[in-house]
Amino acid sequence: FCLREFPYISPSTINVGLIKKISVASLLTDQYYRPFKGLSKPPYFIILTPEIHLGQKVAECIYYDKGENGKCQNKYPDSNFYKLFKIERPSTIDDALKIISYNDISNIINEELDKELNAQNREILPIIIIPKDSKANPYSPYYTIKAELLSRGFVSQFINIETINNPDTFRNSLLSLYTQLFVKAGGIPYLVSNSYILSNKGEYNIIIGYSLSRDPIRRKNAVGSIIVYNPTGQWLVNEFVFDELPFKDKNKLDDYKQNLEIALKRAYQTAIKEAVLQSVHKVNVIIHYRGKDLSSKEEQVILDTIESFSEINSSVYVLKIQQSDIILSVTSKYYPDTDGYPPTGYYERLLPDTFILQTVGKHIELRSQKGDRPRGNIKGGTARPILVSIKKFEENKNVELNNIALLSTVFGLARINYVSVYQSLNSEPVTTRYARELAYIISRLGHKAINNEIISKLLKGRMWFI
Repeated sequence: FCLREFPYISPSTINVGLIKKISVASLLTDQYYRPFKGLSKPPYFIILTPEIHLGQKVAECIYYDKGENGKCQNKYPDSNFYKLFKIERPSTIDDALKIISYNDISNIINEELDKELNAQNREILPIIIIPKDSKANPYSPYYTIKAELLSRGFVSQFINIETINNPDTFRNSLLSLYTQLFVKAGGIPYLVSNSYILSNKGEYNIIIGYSLSRDPIRRKNAVGSIIVYNPTGQWLVNEFVFDELPFKDKNKLDDYKQNLEIALKRAYQTAIKEAVLQSVHKVNVIIHYRGKDLSSKEEQVILDTIESFSEINSSVYVLKIQQSDIILSVTSKYYPDTDGYPPTGYYERLLPDTFILQTVGKHIELRSQKGDRPRGNIKGGTARPILVSIKKFEENKNVELNNIALLSTVFGLARINYVSVYQSLNSEPVTTRYARELAYIISRLGHKAINNEIISKLLKGRMWFI
């Protein structure tokens, strides 16, 4: 596979077909760019900051173009958040946002913020400026504040103080910030084209990412998260299952299996309702799940559930994705690397249904040839490849989707990254990566939050977790 086979795509403002670009930055800054799904009106931003000047810097770069009224002289892109995503900008900055300072990060929901959250009759998206802390820390203020705001029905965005204080870092982070805000507000900025797995007439493909995460504090709890996409990376719906471990208890194993099956079927039915036309008579369901961190019992729960799920008028394929302990080395005139590092997209068949795939590594962008050797710029670093094992159920073994088409869904969806738009590839596809992040964050919220009807609807209807 090569990146040019999986370009980022968006509609055009002049209706001349889709715009196709290799990088997100070149797509979003194209003069004719238009998002796949826009916003009828923008959210009202409330910026929570320990220092007012930090909040002002963020606010001005969201609202103003580069240099407009003398603001944001050092920013990229030149356009403000509203112009970039084709949203009508509020007439004044005060109509667009408000800055509120806090003194104590452990008591960030202060009286002024509480009053503002209750007073607005429009959608609010809080932006919280906090010191840098690892998301691996389950006690991080990131989780505490996010959970508190979610419990009140608000999706939030976080920015590190260190990012804002470094001019170069802040400048380079604005495009990613804009994209995250747009996605969290309900927009779809771009998708990825994949010609290997185009839906045939009367058929439709959906891809389900599954991951399980244990609560890092309450170890007996686990969350299974399910996110449904189409092959271009369009997020359709997510579901989650919250249950107690351990799986050695047969009753708990049966309960988890039943709940997972219900959630899978619910996600499937919602996705079909959202995305499939009435003329479709066949649905191919491709399931990605990250297998390395699952016990054999957990893995069996998934496979048993999927086998029963396959009875729902669908062809089902299961792709188990895990990091490889095997390192690839490839050298030829087509891959001119003296160190033997394979290019991104390189794959080899190890077993009839098992492949090794280099998702991230040395990206070679070929230009014109010099003699019999291609010339190019080598971009990126090196990383371990992934293993992809493909399981086909008996009734699906002779159908149209071949292993290469199925493998292409892994590489293609490794191109989606709404958090860091400059990263053209990730080590694993968005299906399993976001499902794992969702499961981890949900596990930190607990039963009370996710069982709340209002919160549950919010959690399942937005990509709030990125």
